[in-house]
Amino acid sequence: MTTAEIILAIGVTAFIIYAAFNIFYLMELRRTSFAVRQLVEKAEENIHPTLAALRRALEDIGTVTDNVAELSKSLRDAADAVTMAEKKIKALYLAYEDGISEAARANIAGVQAGIKAGVGTLLKGLKSKEKRSL
Repeated sequence: MTTAEIILAIGVTAFIIYAAFNIFYLMELRRTSFAVRQLVEKAEENIHPTLAALRRALEDIGTVTDNVAELSKSLRDAADAVTMAEKKIKALYLAYEDGISEAARANIAGVQAGIKAGVGTLLKGLKSKEKRSL
């Protein structure tokens, strides 16, 4: 064997080893590609129902948000109504209290006038009895 034949034999051996590694690498790459393709297909199958569920959840959240806004407005309206009722009741109470005070003052004035008239009549009666007795 000459040097050229030895170099050729080494080259051919290196090429065969290189080709074997490349064949093994390509087969692994094909298996990986197949696994990735299956993963993408399964993910694609699962993603549509997931997106639909997510869309429904977002719609439900929107509905809940709308309901919370309506409830908040209703509570504000109720609070305003309670405040208005409180003011009206207070005004009615003050008017009632003022009316009672005026009525009580009128009654007291009437009682005073009655007592005064009664005392005056009593004194006149006593004076007239005294004059008759004398």
